[in-house]
Order: sequence, then C-alpha cells, then structure tokens
Amino acid sequence: MHRFDLKPSVFGTILEVQDLPELEMPDQAVHLRVRDAMEQAKFVALVENLQKEVNSKAPFADRACLYHVGLIGVWLDRASVGQADGQSKNASRELVRKYMQNVESDFATGKIIQDYAEELGVTTTHLTRCCRNCLGQSALSLLNQRILQEARNLLIRTTLSGKDIARMLGFSSAAYFTRAFQHEVGVSPKTFRNNSKS
Repeated sequence: MHRFDLKPSVFGTILEVQDLPELEMPDQAVHLRVRDAMEQAKFVALVENLQKEVNSKAPFADRACLYHVGLIGVWLDRASVGQADGQSKNASRELVRKYMQNVESDFATGKIIQDYAEELGVTTTHLTRCCRNCLGQSALSLLNQRILQEARNLLIRTTLSGKDIARMLGFSSAAYFTRAFQHEVGVSPKTFRNNSKS
C-alpha cells in the first residue's frame, strides 16, 4: 500500500519493477531530493528510454528493458551515495572556496599552509584532503601555483629584479625564489623573462 499526498506543484514518477534476482536494486526505500538539474535530466532520460523499450516490438526488447532497469538501479545507488556524501562534500567545497579566497588576498604575505589552516579552524591535513578531493591538488601546491603565477606576471610585465620579486612574494631569499621557480616552471626567472620577450 502506498499513499501520496501531493500538492498541485509536485511532479513525480512511479516506476514499478518486477523483482528479478539479476537486478541489483536498492534493498530499502530511498528518499532522494535531487536538486541538480543535470542529474534530474539523466534520470528522466533513463526512464524514457525504458518506456520506449517497453512499448517497442523490436527484437530483444525484454533484454533491453532489463538493462535499462539495471542502469536505473545504478543511478539510484549513485544518487543515494551522493546524497549521503553531499553534506560533507558541500562542507569541503566551502572550506576550499574560503581557502582559495584567503590565498588570493594573502599569497604574497609569506603565510604558510599552517597559517591558512589555523585561520580556517582546521588542521593542515584536513585542508589538504579537502583540496585534493575538490581540486585534485594539495593545499600547498595550490598556494605555490598562485605565488608562481604572480611571479610569472611580474617577470613579464615589469622590470623588477628577481630579488625584488622574491621580496614582494614573501620568499626568504632571492636564491630560494629562483630554486622554487625553476623547480615549478623548468627554467630560471631570468631565462623565463628573456624567453617571454622573444
């Protein structure tokens, strides 16, 4: 028995599937709130493709229906996992967003990852894990990339010396700046500047 009390603005789909052992459907009822329009569209497309096969008189339509229902089961499992992980993913994305904002405003101050993590009220390990999960890179790598992006801009657009650029970007010495730049870019700051002019 089912009972649904729906308001006029509510739209939904009920899909009844025969219990077949070869189908891997969720074991328990799942209440999903799918807000992502792309995910909603994927689900609707799966159901519509199933409906086409149900109405089809094409050869092997039964087998095609079975596979379409299997894909719907996969979508339900993914959506269930995604919803369970959703809150932590949103928190991770928000943390990374704040971190990147702080990096953008403070990258030239000489702050280290511990300083950023402390400001955000998390450990450096947690911050790095969130950055890796959301952007595929460590927090340190993201900070270094932003600093060296600015170094490239300054080398191309100004006549400042390497020593001045190192000081502006919070490096402890010009030699350390040169080593870090060469490690990341593959050439020394001087060579980079000369190559950008040609």
